[in-house]
Amino acid sequence: MYKDLQDFINSFLLKDPETGQYFRGRIQTGFLSKNHPEMYRAVLENSKFLPESAILPERLYCIINSIIEKPRCPCGKEVKFGKQERKYRTYCSINCEFATSNLQINSKKYCKEVLGVDHIFQSSEMRSRRDKTWQDKYGGHPTKNKEVQDKKNKTMNERFGGNAPMCSEAIKEKTKSTLKSRYNVESVFNLPKVREKSLKNFREFGLDKMKEAWHSKSSEEMDIIVQKREVTNQDRYGFKYYSATPESINIAKAREAAKLADGTKHIELAKAARTNSIKFNRPNYNQRHLPDKTFNLRTNEVRYTKFLTYCNHVRNYSLEKIADIVGMDITSISNDFKKYNITLKSSYPISKGHREVLNFIKSIIPDQVVVNDRSSLSNTELDIYIPTKNLAIEYNGIYFHSYKYLPSIEVRKKHFLKTSECRSLGINLFQIGELDWTCPIRNQIWKSLLKSKLGLFDSVLNGRSTKIIQVSRKEADRFYNSNHLQGAGVYSVNYGLVQDNELVSCMSFKQISKGIWELNRFSNRINTSVRGAASKLLKKFKDNNIWTKIITFADLRYSYGGLYKVLGFELDHEVDYSYYYTDRRTIFYKSNFRKVKLKKLMGDSYSDSKTEFELVLGGPRYRILFDAGKLRFKIENTSTTL
Repeated sequence: MYKDLQDFINSFLLKDPETGQYFRGRIQTGFLSKNHPEMYRAVLENSKFLPESAILPERLYCIINSIIEKPRCPCGKEVKFGKQERKYRTYCSINCEFATSNLQINSKKYCKEVLGVDHIFQSSEMRSRRDKTWQDKYGGHPTKNKEVQDKKNKTMNERFGGNAPMCSEAIKEKTKSTLKSRYNVESVFNLPKVREKSLKNFREFGLDKMKEAWHSKSSEEMDIIVQKREVTNQDRYGFKYYSATPESINIAKAREAAKLADGTKHIELAKAARTNSIKFNRPNYNQRHLPDKTFNLRTNEVRYTKFLTYCNHVRNYSLEKIADIVGMDITSISNDFKKYNITLKSSYPISKGHREVLNFIKSIIPDQVVVNDRSSLSNTELDIYIPTKNLAIEYNGIYFHSYKYLPSIEVRKKHFLKTSECRSLGINLFQIGELDWTCPIRNQIWKSLLKSKLGLFDSVLNGRSTKIIQVSRKEADRFYNSNHLQGAGVYSVNYGLVQDNELVSCMSFKQISKGIWELNRFSNRINTSVRGAASKLLKKFKDNNIWTKIITFADLRYSYGGLYKVLGFELDHEVDYSYYYTDRRTIFYKSNFRKVKLKKLMGDSYSDSKTEFELVLGGPRYRILFDAGKLRFKIENTSTTL
């Protein structure tokens, strides 16, 4: 079997035996496991000595070369597999290569024979050449150059959250762990050799005598020194402490101004950045979800713009594909294209669902349809716009319009603000969600709504020719699940209209409190217009029930509440946008994720210190999405008192 596996790799997967190059499409895990499952399992079985994270080319290399354990460096450590070289490296590091190979010997030999010294920088000629290069490049020693210092500080901040590696808690813990395992101490200054060397340096520079003299003073002597210092400062500056002088304050202000001029954030923001760096390893709280690779890429503007341009212009990747690659949200990627003035070149100008809605509209009306209209609204576009009907349609893909983290207020209100602007311009805006459009039942309901808005019906009935009946809860549920976008709801009183023993319209109410009711559902049969149905059913309810007020809501995704105004309702107030959760298959109401329910749902992984959003969005399953808000209407009965 091992020989057969080697033959399979050499004949089917290996493109060039000399360079070790494979057919790229064939060494993808998905391709191999799907098309050649037996061989894929054999590859895993014969390379099980490798870690699970090992890439497929490394496993294939081991099988071709009959390697049964991971190669090691002469020092004993395992060596890495070179992705570019397509083979294992000889040494674990450059230091090991220098120490164990002839590089060190050859370097010393060259220095001795050519320069007459043991080390290259022992030569005055080489030192002068180095200093001249530094002078030309940096104007002196590199560490004294402000640009180099800023670059170093930026790199240190990105990697360690401060101006030195020891600012990182991870480095501190690693240092302590290494010292503990090697020398059984927690600090390097607890080592006798280090202490002796430190003391030797103190003695050479006389610092030990100063330290000895200072610490040998009694508390009374220290008080006298402090008093003398205060008197001296008072005589010189007029203040007990130099830091209180105008000169010191002005210097501090100048330093702060210089920091601000250099682009350094305000001290409070810097403190917040340090706190975020410690907690989330990111200076910005909103970047905490980014993978390390993406975060480091985005900090380098030149590399990041080249990456975005390459992905979109060369590889023809869509925004969704780029977002998946870097682990970011589609909106953030789109904003980055705008920020860096990168022209977006897309192979798919509109999505599949968007195209289906467009084709449906074009199939039922002859009017001109504008796609991706940017002229009607101030700062955004309309996916589909029919100017002659004042009708606009947005297709909201579940990936593009849901988020793995809690976005900014502007993003949350996006649908709400677009609807508000359309209302002010007299444009009827329908916002179709992907999960509605891909559901066979709700797809037909949406098509019926679109046709009714355009004045198109399969059948038109007169309400007078229908008969009013009391509808059971079960029958109402069945009717709404087939004819209403929200499906069945919670209600206690249901009235319907029937013709030829078939239910063609239904209206349902639920009691909120004594005398106050909510008109919870109303719908006609899809593709059917029943003239006067709503007024006939509402009158039936009013005549047969005791009520002081009826309220109802219009979902701004597809209604501005025009019908309720005709029925005598008046606008009570606008309800702001709300949020839901989704697993990209189903929409879940936020009430399902209250902390009481989350505690039972999450078990041991639940934490009281975390918010609802952190608990729900912190896992891999759920994303958050936002609606367009609602309008609340009311009608009051002034003739009835309870």
